[in-house]
Amino acid sequence: CMAGIGFVLVAAPLLLTMQFAALSNRPSLALDIALKGSLYPAHLAQLIVPNIYGVQDTFWGPGPATVPETAYTDDSFNYLFVGAVPVVLLLWFGVVGGWAFRRGRALLTGVIAVALVYALGRYTPLFAWAFDWVPGVNKFRRPVDANFVLIAALALLTGHLLSDYVRAGLPRRRILASVTIAAGAVAMLAWAVAFSARSGNGVDAFVEVLKAVPIAIGAIAILALARTARARATAAAVVTLIAVADLMWWNVGFRLNAERRANYSVLDQPKPADAQVLERVERLVRERQAAGERP
Repeated sequence: CMAGIGFVLVAAPLLLTMQFAALSNRPSLALDIALKGSLYPAHLAQLIVPNIYGVQDTFWGPGPATVPETAYTDDSFNYLFVGAVPVVLLLWFGVVGGWAFRRGRALLTGVIAVALVYALGRYTPLFAWAFDWVPGVNKFRRPVDANFVLIAALALLTGHLLSDYVRAGLPRRRILASVTIAAGAVAMLAWAVAFSARSGNGVDAFVEVLKAVPIAIGAIAILALARTARARATAAAVVTLIAVADLMWWNVGFRLNAERRANYSVLDQPKPADAQVLERVERLVRERQAAGERP
């Protein structure tokens, strides 16, 4: 039922997109061009460690300069940071605990899996097959754009997982699954550090990992120590605040979504020549507005 409703909701915008795509150059793109917009797998380390590739200052991670086969991506496309808390919830409650595969959660889990496989593009065998055989796939330029769907679905799923924790408590222990998932997470971070070491930034990347690990450990401890329903509700509120603070600390006003105020200082105290230009621009805008235009 949910799948049917989802299909109905997306059918109209998809059909309109395919109709107007003929007006652009995108339908004429070949597979090898589309594959250059793939997400390099080591970028998944950024889900929990935002600055592991120096994105806050000077980017050194996988991209056109370091991985030519991803020439049609950049550090803004590849930025995946969601925070330590959502990653802990996904891996611990969702995967190890198995809650992500429960009824009512499986659809979101499937969306995440499909979006991730799509975003990886050339790094799985499925995108090339889908490009030739799945209607509509060859209309879109970059596989990495699936990151938008991936992160949105991840946000919804982790919210459900946290509410499940408040109602039911911790999932039962699964030692083998826990060790496997933990080893996979460590391997992904180690891959990112090793990649950074190619450009002489291995130590910097490792330091960034050390900054993120305490947040994850703290979230695990807070969730694990809550034994009653009231305590679990409090723990959920606390880790939610940690998640918000983590996102705000790294994402508010940094170079991918803002520019330095100094770049626009001319608007605060313009020099005479600059003031004349600004005054002329404002006058022309007012004139066009008076004519009924919306410049």
